[in-house]
Amino acid sequence: MTDLDSEYPRAESGRTFRQEENKEYLKLFNEQKFRPRTAILKVWFEYPTNMFFQPIPAKDKITFTNRIGKKETGTNIRFRNGFCHDVLTSVDIQEIVKAGGRIIKILDGIVYEENF
Repeated sequence: MTDLDSEYPRAESGRTFRQEENKEYLKLFNEQKFRPRTAILKVWFEYPTNMFFQPIPAKDKITFTNRIGKKETGTNIRFRNGFCHDVLTSVDIQEIVKAGGRIIKILDGIVYEENF
């Protein structure tokens, strides 16, 4: 495999995501045309709620009273209600869209302009 065939991004081609690119990138992701670029982005997205396996369960920190009457803090894992936000790679984002989801907004991240 030559360097031109690799899908790894060149580190020196990385730059911060600019908010004025939000519309363009949303269109590229939702139409599944983002390739061959690579990105690591924090996004708000919607996925189909009828999926049996939901992509990312939520962990909520909750406070509850145990059986002795003492307050405790712990985590509770729950399924999300179709909307969530997370830091994802462009490949993960494309998989969510391919499964029937939709990217709502890109908050911030790093965009790599060229691959090896």
